[in-house]
Amino acid sequence: MGIFKGFIKGGIIGVASEVLKSRSSSSSSSMNSFSPSPLFSPSSSVPFIINGPIGEINRVITEKTFKTIKEKMSKVDTPLAEKVKKSIENIENWQRTLDNGKDSLDLNKRIMRLLAKEDTNLLQADHLYVQRSTYTHHGLYLGGGEVIHYLRGEGITTDSIETFANGAQVFVKKSLMKYNREIVIGRAFTRLGENQYNLASNNCEHYVCWCRNGD
Repeated sequence: MGIFKGFIKGGIIGVASEVLKSRSSSSSSSMNSFSPSPLFSPSSSVPFIINGPIGEINRVITEKTFKTIKEKMSKVDTPLAEKVKKSIENIENWQRTLDNGKDSLDLNKRIMRLLAKEDTNLLQADHLYVQRSTYTHHGLYLGGGEVIHYLRGEGITTDSIETFANGAQVFVKKSLMKYNREIVIGRAFTRLGENQYNLASNNCEHYVCWCRNGD
């Protein structure tokens, strides 16, 4: 994932550290397991850059760091820990949106999709996508020629794969899938009818990724 500017005051690391500190003020074990020093190591891909609401860049955080922080915050049952997790998820969703836009507008990739053979051997819970004019639209394959997807103005709905494709070729995206296919489909239906579409933080691709891996 590329670079994205967040807005968490003091930086996510500082907030997360305070959460763990308050959880176990009488013991240093929690903080020892969450030492800030390795979190600044640019060891994985391109780092995220996190800004405070005012001022200079506070922290450079890698994707591995985000994952580590979310795992640790999941073990802390406090409102602040939930806010830290939600903030990271929002940043990741924003980045997916930016990546989607760059990918859909990349001329070489658009040409390759036009020339590529459509994926026809679809499996239940496959992550599908189609090229629209200036973006890619994503959905989850339910099987039997049906797709569940998030539409702006309509919410999460089911349609035939023909309606989903709208004349475009259908491709399978190899996104992360943490759950088995039955669980993925079950997760998809828990949000059927939701109508809170947000291009930046709750769009069609975010929904499919949530169904498949929880993020």
